[in-house]
Amino acid sequence: MLRLAVVTSYFPIREQPHRGQSAYQTLREMTSWMEIQAFCPLARYPTLWQPRNFPYVRADSSFSPPGIPAHYIEYPALPLLSRPFNGL
Repeated sequence: MLRLAVVTSYFPIREQPHRGQSAYQTLREMTSWMEIQAFCPLARYPTLWQPRNFPYVRADSSFSPPGIPAHYIEYPALPLLSRPFNGL
């Protein structure tokens, strides 16, 4: 069986189950012919520096939506300051 690793931050989390539904549904359909695992890098902001222009919540790293094993990987972030280094 084929194996596929998907890296995306556009994927459901327990706190926002409707986030990334199009990606999730597409990957669920693909599980009939390949084994899929999702790796989701997510920014972790300090309490005093949390963004105000979107609803920020920390993801529960033990959650996986049904049918696709998901691994949530948090990385430290500071608005404006760490953006150039996010890919590192």
